[in-house]
Amino acid sequence: MHEVKLSKKSIIKNTMILYVRMVLIMLVTLYTSRVILKELGVEDFGIYNLVAGFVLMFTFFGSSLSNSAQRFLNIAYGEKNEVEANNVFNVAVLIFFIMSVVVVAVLEVFGLWFLNNVLLIPDERIYAANMVYQFSVLTVFITMNGYVFGAILIARESMKIYAYVGIIEALGRLVIALMLATTTQDTLIFYSFLFMVVTITVIIVQAVYCFNKFKECRLTLYWDTPLFKKMFIFIGWNAFIALTEAINQQGVNILLNIFFGPAINAARGISFQVGNALQNFSHNIYSATRPQIVKAYAVKNMDYFFSTINSSSKFTYYLLMMLAVPLILNIDYILSIWLTIIPKYTSIFSVLIIIYSLIDCLKNPLWAAAQAVGKLKMYSLMGGIVFLLNFPLAYFSLAAGLSPYSVFITYILVRIAYIWVVLVQIQKILPDFNLSSYFQSVIVPVILVTLIAPIFPVAVDQYIDDLSSLIIVSFASVVSSVITIYFVGLNNVERRYVHKFLAKKISSL
Repeated sequence: MHEVKLSKKSIIKNTMILYVRMVLIMLVTLYTSRVILKELGVEDFGIYNLVAGFVLMFTFFGSSLSNSAQRFLNIAYGEKNEVEANNVFNVAVLIFFIMSVVVVAVLEVFGLWFLNNVLLIPDERIYAANMVYQFSVLTVFITMNGYVFGAILIARESMKIYAYVGIIEALGRLVIALMLATTTQDTLIFYSFLFMVVTITVIIVQAVYCFNKFKECRLTLYWDTPLFKKMFIFIGWNAFIALTEAINQQGVNILLNIFFGPAINAARGISFQVGNALQNFSHNIYSATRPQIVKAYAVKNMDYFFSTINSSSKFTYYLLMMLAVPLILNIDYILSIWLTIIPKYTSIFSVLIIIYSLIDCLKNPLWAAAQAVGKLKMYSLMGGIVFLLNFPLAYFSLAAGLSPYSVFITYILVRIAYIWVVLVQIQKILPDFNLSSYFQSVIVPVILVTLIAPIFPVAVDQYIDDLSSLIIVSFASVVSSVITIYFVGLNNVERRYVHKFLAKKISSL
């Protein structure tokens, strides 16, 4: 079993690797979206986002499975128990397979009926929508069974391989997008088929690497009832949180379709591309810090445990904000150079999703802490109940005749309430967690930086336009954010760490 290391340096290194991965994937994805929207058209693009998104709604188990495997693997790694790690792997493979079969059965019965009888899809595109649906179902089945290998890579902190796989997947999607212009087939069906092929290929690559590299990846006929129960309960509460996410994302997407038709789903799909780019960035930091948080709790190093939670919360938000401010100020220009067709409401949807992504990133370290402790019942139950309020609020907003973007405003407000509720639950499951101290060390600095840092770039944005605005405002945002974060957003200990880190880098040069 590999040596357990608790190190801020490891977090920074892994974060930088994942950051490079995110930037490359984001650039490829943004260009891919432009090509796909152009080749499919607004209606077919909306249909794809609606149908594939509906299928993905039933994979709320997916993140639960991955999180569960990572958590139990990290505990085994922390205890240097190779046998237990192999046991976790084999039990995870079995659970993942059972879950994937259940999901496919539900999709082929209830989901297929819902697609053909409830969703608003033009009659002439029903056949294509059904083909997209079946390709998406098969993709989901393979993907769910492949989650265990992604969990292994993250738990092992093999971020380089994780990054390479992600980049290969993004490039594969770019290739299939470019192939759309050459096909004589129905482009919607052709795209969904090739998307499935790329996804399956990536999972096979991950599986082959893990089987050859890691000793714990040995498939055996193994059954451990206590371990199965622990993992299944852990998955269950993870799944409840993930279900609320699915209902709020894809459920609201369905509401938009019912009230406004598939064109609005295209606008929503584009805006979520922007939001996902930011959320992937925060998830990269989360992926780098989560193994450290879980391992720190496993070896009962509570000082490192709490300091990592606080620092990763702040720094994730700060780094995300430096990207978010120029995006918000230049959203119309960015969309105009990104897309050849801009569906109505795309701009306002994108701005609101960016704001949501900023708030949402604060939950990740808290969720990692809850998973490390393993007491997820009240955290998941209370947080999930609050977050589920978004769906009925979104419905009543649309039924009352409000604008489509009203659903994103409720999304933001409910997420703020969710953060507060889970903080209270963290305090209950972790008696050493000081809510007042968290507010002073995380929330207050975040609010102050948010209020102060954008002042300079907003002022600059008033006097310039177009490409010069994007470049200069982005530069102004970085400069203003760095200065504000240093003097307002960091405490003395964090400033000393920054001094030490920079001094070491300068001396090495």
